[in-house]
Amino acid sequence: MDAIRMTSAHTALMEQFPIEKDAIERHSIIENPLVQNELVVLDAGQEIAEHASDQLVIVTLINGSIEFTVQDTVQYMHGGDVIYMVPGELHKVKAMEQSYMSLTKINAKAVDCLEDEEAEKEAKALEKEEADAGKCDGCGCGK
Repeated sequence: MDAIRMTSAHTALMEQFPIEKDAIERHSIIENPLVQNELVVLDAGQEIAEHASDQLVIVTLINGSIEFTVQDTVQYMHGGDVIYMVPGELHKVKAMEQSYMSLTKINAKAVDCLEDEEAEKEAKALEKEEADAGKCDGCGCGK
């Protein structure tokens, strides 16, 4: 789980990954046990077929415009718009113009493990605190 505790910065992505004619490209930006982030680069008219993810999903349209369909409900997204989906929701995408989309997937199982790990650390700290509270410092009584 150490990889999820490391800070990273990823800049100038649109310059690094120009839009290719008649193409959809996916570029992995962040990948660790908790979070996966991809930059999805879509030329106008390109479509991602209907599918579902087993993870929590956050889609942020960086620029351009897309038609984003979730469970048969169409959302017209423009730069800066965000969609959040729970695992299992059917969705599809169509680029209305050249677009850059940030796709973030969060592994809910890893979140549970992280919460368990943090809870274990807190419990150990509390046990130590309680044990230390029963000790006497300085009077020589041996407690």
